[in-house]
Amino acid sequence: VVASPSEGLDAGAAVPWGVPLGVLAVAVVAGVLLARRLPAVRRGLPLAVLAGLGFGTADALLKVFTGVGSDEGLAGVFGHWGIWAWLVVSPTAFLLQQSAFHASHLGAALPGAATMAPTSAAVLGALMFGERVRLGWAVPGEVALVGLMLVGVVLLASSPLLDPEPATGTR
Repeated sequence: VVASPSEGLDAGAAVPWGVPLGVLAVAVVAGVLLARRLPAVRRGLPLAVLAGLGFGTADALLKVFTGVGSDEGLAGVFGHWGIWAWLVVSPTAFLLQQSAFHASHLGAALPGAATMAPTSAAVLGALMFGERVRLGWAVPGEVALVGLMLVGVVLLASSPLLDPEPATGTR
């Protein structure tokens, strides 16, 4: 692994998590409102991106409360704020993903969710848990490849091959 992540801080406090959870909530509301304005076949990508952000956040939340279970047991897990946040974020992400699949072709919706989930989880790992990412010669290449991946997701989602009706108008 080029980035070589390492173990970071214990980020179990609820207050710092208010920022990414609040950003996610605003993004979900704004994204759903935006998706509703788009043509039906184009709704899948924004919904899938939101689902990916939700799944990445849910992954990070799992790390928050599972550490409590090894220290305090099952009662500690159910008494921790993280499980309750996870119980909101995870079903919301699932609903967004299913809505994306329903709104458009699988080829348009799946890449958005599959790209954003690990990306957002990695960003939250660095920001919220203090996980260190090795910097150096490979970073510009990694950034370029992530950009290329995102361009590919947009191109795939907007492909005319995914339209339900043929472009020629003949059948």
